[in-house]
Amino acid sequence: MNTSENFRFANGASTACWMGALLSGLGLGAALMYLFDPDRGRGRRARLSDQMTSKANTLGDVVGSKARDLRNRAQGLLHEASSIFSGNEANRSEPVNEGAVQRLGDELV
Repeated sequence: MNTSENFRFANGASTACWMGALLSGLGLGAALMYLFDPDRGRGRRARLSDQMTSKANTLGDVVGSKARDLRNRAQGLLHEASSIFSGNEANRSEPVNEGAVQRLGDELV
């Protein structure tokens, strides 16, 4: 066996795999020790919970806002298309800008 090759265990796993597992375990253990510290762990867990709740609420607000924006754009596009195809162009107050309609369609895709 070459010295440049990774040592392989009996089940075929290399030392790099075992080192990765060991480092992952050490990191997980350190994180658990940090969060479950008898002196300050409760405050850390409460702060982490508050931060995660805040992030989830912010994400929900952003997703809701984007969904409303896309719904409104789609409704506008539908109204523009229905007025063009129905031949009822007298109901529109301004002419259709085909370039803007195309850009809007590209944004929705």
